[in-house]
Amino acid sequence: MVDFSFVNSLLEDTYCKNFGRPAKEPELMCKLLFLQSIYNLSDEKLIEEARLNLAYLYFLDINPEDSLPEKSLLSKFRTRRLGEKTLDEIIIEIVRQCVEKGIIKDEGVSIDSTHVEANTIKKTPERLMKHLARNIIKTCEKETGKEVVNMPEEPAYKEISDHKKAKQVMKDYLETVIEKAEMIATTQNTETNQVIAKAKEILKDPKFINQTGIRSLIDEDARVGRKSKTTNFFGYKVEFIMNNRCAIDYGSSNRQRCLCGWQYD
Repeated sequence: MVDFSFVNSLLEDTYCKNFGRPAKEPELMCKLLFLQSIYNLSDEKLIEEARLNLAYLYFLDINPEDSLPEKSLLSKFRTRRLGEKTLDEIIIEIVRQCVEKGIIKDEGVSIDSTHVEANTIKKTPERLMKHLARNIIKTCEKETGKEVVNMPEEPAYKEISDHKKAKQVMKDYLETVIEKAEMIATTQNTETNQVIAKAKEILKDPKFINQTGIRSLIDEDARVGRKSKTTNFFGYKVEFIMNNRCAIDYGSSNRQRCLCGWQYD
């Protein structure tokens, strides 16, 4: 009952109209991947089954004597034609058609959430500012070919017992590094200007100094959250929203930034 013809127009820009051999129809390729997902088949097993199974052939809208694509083409189609965004659009359109035609009835949902640890460690603002300063100096000297002179010595913030004072010392140091780098960099030094702009953006956020903002340069979206009064974690809360009747997952990719409200991907 689902019309898959929309796939052809959706993936039109991923194909070359004037060069190369004629491609297999995107609608056919998506239907094959659909079968593969439902029945948990390998690429080789999928093509083998599709040649013999009349129900598969009926769904694919081809005749038994028609040729099917080589198994290697399935992998190429997944990697070269389909991206995460396109795949989401295909799934959304299929679900929309199913709801419209009464196949899926949206009578109620179940909601749950779980914690996902970030694949990095959380750092103090002092340590982050130290890495930002080093990155600015390294990038500036590499791109301009000039040494950043008259640079103050990197503070030994770990020896400062007062945490607030340590943060202020590193903040003053980073701002000095930014100022020195800006004196050397020109408008053509795009990479240097980018790391400087990034450092300024982080410093400007009051949540950063209060340790409720960014805590990792590797995963800038991860936040510190609490599982209980005594335990915390660094990462995300993932929300799952599922249709009760049809078990359709509406939102397993939705992420919650801990302490910072909802962010939907």
